[in-house]
Amino acid sequence: MFVKERMTGNPLTVTRDTGIDEAMNIMKRNHIRHLPVAEKGHLYGFIDEGDLQKASPSSASLLSRNELLTLLAKIKVRDVMPRTLISISQDAAIEEAALLFKQSKRSGLPVVDDAGIVVGVITETDVFASFIEIMGLEKGTTRLTAVVDDRPGTIAEICGVFAENGINIESLVTVPQPEEKLQLIIRGDFPAEGITGKLEEKGIKVTHSVRIGDR
Repeated sequence: MFVKERMTGNPLTVTRDTGIDEAMNIMKRNHIRHLPVAEKGHLYGFIDEGDLQKASPSSASLLSRNELLTLLAKIKVRDVMPRTLISISQDAAIEEAALLFKQSKRSGLPVVDDAGIVVGVITETDVFASFIEIMGLEKGTTRLTAVVDDRPGTIAEICGVFAENGINIESLVTVPQPEEKLQLIIRGDFPAEGITGKLEEKGIKVTHSVRIGDR
């Protein structure tokens, strides 16, 4: 799954000279929390609700409404947008977006094409929804966890047990563990009880199983 499949395309944008009052109104009217800062398609920055709120006078301010509106109109997007511009390619894998969110601590990212032109916005919520879809949680899935030795052939052996019993594995993830062990997370549409016994007959320790997401 790739960023271009999960992003919101053709996003609303503002320029560096847009007033933060106007930027706030755009977010409010369109029920969005992020805005790319772009001019002729070229990306210059990216702002979110938090950036605008930090620049706004406190609710305890003694300014009148007119004074407040005048002040907000004078503050431009260029004054509040983060100095470091972080973006992601539309062709990036969704896992790359997840890692970039963790590293940048941002809740949204501008998406660009090969020419550096802004083509979309992707949010943490989009990535979260992607992983729910990848794991098949909404349609219902069995999640089985096993701990095995980290050695060549182990995964093939486990897959063989499933194949011998006519069970399809929809996804398999390995998580390194201490002492040269691997934790395997296996997902599929199967009852856990029968296959658990077959695995343990082969010396494969099943530590957990659960059914998730059945409607």
